[in-house]
Amino acid sequence: MTTACLFVGLSCSMLLFYVTSTLSDWGSIRVQDQIAEVLADDRLNPSGLEVTDVMGWLRWALMGAAAVAVSGIVFAIYTALGHQASRVILTIMCGLGSLVFLAGGLFGILPAAFSIGCGIYLWTPDSRLWFDVKNGKVLPPEVAEKPRVDPFATPVPPPVLDRPTEPPVFPAPQTATDQAARQPIAATTRTPRPKSVLGAGLIGLIMSSMVALVTGVNALAYLVARGEYVRVLSENPLMQDTVREIGMSPADLTRALFIGCAIAAVAALAAVAAAGATLAGKRTGRSLLVILTILTLPISIAAFPVGLMWTAGAIVTLVLLRRPESRAWFARS
Repeated sequence: MTTACLFVGLSCSMLLFYVTSTLSDWGSIRVQDQIAEVLADDRLNPSGLEVTDVMGWLRWALMGAAAVAVSGIVFAIYTALGHQASRVILTIMCGLGSLVFLAGGLFGILPAAFSIGCGIYLWTPDSRLWFDVKNGKVLPPEVAEKPRVDPFATPVPPPVLDRPTEPPVFPAPQTATDQAARQPIAATTRTPRPKSVLGAGLIGLIMSSMVALVTGVNALAYLVARGEYVRVLSENPLMQDTVREIGMSPADLTRALFIGCAIAAVAALAAVAAAGATLAGKRTGRSLLVILTILTLPISIAAFPVGLMWTAGAIVTLVLLRRPESRAWFARS
């Protein structure tokens, strides 16, 4: 439940920051030029819409997104405090959010999966029990299992047995053979993996695999067909704006992108290996995953809003690995 509320709250906070920063620069010439470039394509503008009309509609859409983000933050906080109605509304928002993410295509699959996971986390047996205890519907397990003591009850003395007292029986001393026979049985006993470790390992594995796939394909494309790669990126309108702002040539920019993608691919593969070792219960894997996750935070924040999901996933991974049951399980491994 804590993981779901933290994920939704952070995602809505980042969305609110992005929307407010966009609205603050909404009337600039740069934004008008970007919208005009999109409307100039007849395939994207079959109705012949004007720039001013589209800007007005988009402004209302962004204001609605800001309202939804604020509502998500408020409901996430109240859900974390045990408010039942907020949990229901937050679950509905997670379901609708997953549909919006899926409408975005391939890159919306992972955010949609996280939204669905958050909705499921809010209704797990542990979450339902916590909400029932928080709202006074049931007693806590330790209170419900403990019998109540009647202060006015008369203590009943234990029965006296007439049979003679038997002499104490002392256990036979254990031999080296008995101890050796019991040692393999104790060695095969292993504590089950906590759900927090499973969740952290899967998040690290999935997100690192996506980064390794995307950056690896880009780095490989640059090595195999460098000229074609430079030409394709040079024709991209976004890359053209980037080239003008940075002042680099397309060849220099693609070379810098190749170096960055190569480094990111290596780091992502290391994170995949660390996530697998974490799921296997290796302390070294957990330590490496924590280090790589901490390094991911500033990079994903700098890549906002594309890195929004990686920022939230890194924070959730750190929270899960820092939970008491996770630390205790690795300490016994």
